[in-house]
Amino acid sequence: MREIAILIPAWQPDQHLATLVFSLLALGFEQILIVNDGSDQLHARAIGTCLIDSRVRAMTHAVNMGKCRALKTGLNEILTAYSGPLTPASLA
Repeated sequence: MREIAILIPAWQPDQHLATLVFSLLALGFEQILIVNDGSDQLHARAIGTCLIDSRVRAMTHAVNMGKCRALKTGLNEILTAYSGPLTPASLA
């Protein structure tokens, strides 16, 4: 599932985020991007836990900008970093 990128917008996540991320990795997903949408330091640790795996990357908004902005930020990063041809299937 190398051609599929998973985008997770996160605001104040708890330990369930790591469970989700590591479950997705175990299923074979190899590109996971988490957008930290202005979480405080306590909750940002949950995102840091996920970053121990090199297949997981994170971006951070300094303040909460809302889920829509987090999704736009993440999609822009995926489209910018993606090196293959863009098709509807590759964006799923």
